[in-house]
Amino acid sequence: MIVFLARRFDWKLRKGSLGCFFLIGYGLFRTFVENFRQPDYEFTGPGDPLGTVLGPLTMGQVLSIGMIAGGILVLWILFRGRGPEGIAYPIQALDET
Repeated sequence: MIVFLARRFDWKLRKGSLGCFFLIGYGLFRTFVENFRQPDYEFTGPGDPLGTVLGPLTMGQVLSIGMIAGGILVLWILFRGRGPEGIAYPIQALDET
């Protein structure tokens, strides 16, 4: 999907940006899924049956927010001009196959 959008709008993807997009997407999906799974036994107690760790967030949601923040931070560094130059994949070569 990202490569398709990059080809469509003529974006230049830097090396490592697809990994960052994966971290952000996986973190968002996991944060959503954590609302429907069984609470972690280690964090549940008589006063907290949901197993929350940080306010209303579970441990999986806290870790996922860290993943999302890390992906956004690395993307910001990459597109700010301090990361490796070039595109992640030769987008023009995908048209030839």
